[in-house]
Amino acid sequence: MNVLPLISVIVPVYRVELYLRACMDSIVNQTYANLEIICVNDGSPDGCGEILRAYAVRDPRVRVIDRVNGGLASARNTGLAAAHGKYVGFVDSDDWIEPSMYASLVEAMEADDADLAVCGVCLEYEVAAGEKERECDCRYFARPMAGLRPLDASVMRVLDVCAWDKLYRRDLIEQYGIRFPDGYRYEDNVFFWAYAIRCRSVVILEGEWYHYRRRPSSIISEVRNGGCSHSTEAVEVYSLIAEDLRSCRCFDTYAVPFFVLLAGQVGLSSAADRKPAEILAGAILKACRFHQYLHLFEAGDEWVVQRLLPLCRKPGWRERFVSRLFRRHVSPGGTVRYKVLGIRCRKINP
Repeated sequence: MNVLPLISVIVPVYRVELYLRACMDSIVNQTYANLEIICVNDGSPDGCGEILRAYAVRDPRVRVIDRVNGGLASARNTGLAAAHGKYVGFVDSDDWIEPSMYASLVEAMEADDADLAVCGVCLEYEVAAGEKERECDCRYFARPMAGLRPLDASVMRVLDVCAWDKLYRRDLIEQYGIRFPDGYRYEDNVFFWAYAIRCRSVVILEGEWYHYRRRPSSIISEVRNGGCSHSTEAVEVYSLIAEDLRSCRCFDTYAVPFFVLLAGQVGLSSAADRKPAEILAGAILKACRFHQYLHLFEAGDEWVVQRLLPLCRKPGWRERFVSRLFRRHVSPGGTVRYKVLGIRCRKINP
């Protein structure tokens, strides 16, 4: 008789009394029953602790860890330290999941021997969102590919960095000591990159299985509604990612998706925080030798180079960026061809 692999579901909890029951109901009622549900009560001052203990009495799979408030990253790390499952998943305590989400994720991972499984996301808006906001959200969580894929640079460009719409191998997490960086608001970025660059493959599921509640106080809402007010902190995590990429000797492999995401983050900076974010991004770009990777960008990536190149100019250098990396030519016979122009840099003697 085959024993179903155990999944450790980690739920960090803080000040979500209004939403917690819906979240917990969606987890305990999963069609996949072999779960250990690790709820980390991060010093929540409301009634979350009592709600969690009531679930633990009714369902022996629920474990409650009470701790002094230390933030989301630290709470997730506490859950990881307590996990025993073959696989690990995360659910934010104000969200909820489809009944067969974990059954679908684990089935796909087991069938394809994948290191990572990713599902689609349905955004649930607490406050009515504008058309532009919804368009940005849909673009970020879009899945232009599905099925089993090698986790190469092209796939890294299209995956979101959120922790909660994925299923991970716990042995891989422990083998490399992967954890969320304590003290950062954008801890998902670092964890995702640290895990993904050590993976062979990912299986991407079609359909929306995770319901992400877009509250006005969420980080994504903050970014969409007027720019990220913690821009330097958001950019700073990319220095941690770059350091990890270099230590794994795989920066060249993932340079383009790394720079694309960094450019996107700089562009999301709020007006008040834009300058320090750009200065920090410039330091990261110089440390990563951004100029050496300009030839890797393709048509459609012009915006990345246009945004990042001015941030890392060196004394004695003048860069001339050709706005179109690909120039369109039409022959007299009507044949359309594209000529690669690339990036031209010219050194000026001091």
